[in-house]
Amino acid sequence: MWITDIYDGVGNFAHGGVQGCCKSSNVGIGIPVAIQGSWESGRGSGYWADEWKKRWKPEWGDYEKIYDKKWYRINDVIDSVLAKEKIETITNYYKNHKANPAMQVLVDGPKIMVLYKYSCNSSRPQNDCTVRDNADPNGWVKPTPFSKLGYSTSVVLYEGMGEISDKPFEG
Repeated sequence: MWITDIYDGVGNFAHGGVQGCCKSSNVGIGIPVAIQGSWESGRGSGYWADEWKKRWKPEWGDYEKIYDKKWYRINDVIDSVLAKEKIETITNYYKNHKANPAMQVLVDGPKIMVLYKYSCNSSRPQNDCTVRDNADPNGWVKPTPFSKLGYSTSVVLYEGMGEISDKPFEG
């Protein structure tokens, strides 16, 4: 999974394991303009697909029907003007919070999202999670989807659907 920014920088999100529901990867990158990549559903391929099939229990049902493996790919543009506005909004969202943001890619089946997020845990003394007055007039800042602890807020820079196939894509 690759994201290109307005300066022609490229971030590779593959090391975060964007295969399956809601995995993510965080890397520093500028304002995004394009997304390209592929992923698959299920339990992976090769060794792990074979392992899951060996471990499958009959009481779980028919492996071939339940384990409906799909492949996905995407090659799309991201509205960089809107992405920049959203990044500026969340960057100025908190009054005194000083933290490094993260760009995150989430996949859930064919759905793919690119987020820009900040984590803020107010129980830590260094985190002031006070929101500025009128910090988000457009309502872009939301709790991060699938957040395990609920400490992060994010803006959606891209949301789309990947192309779906029952077989791996060529090339």
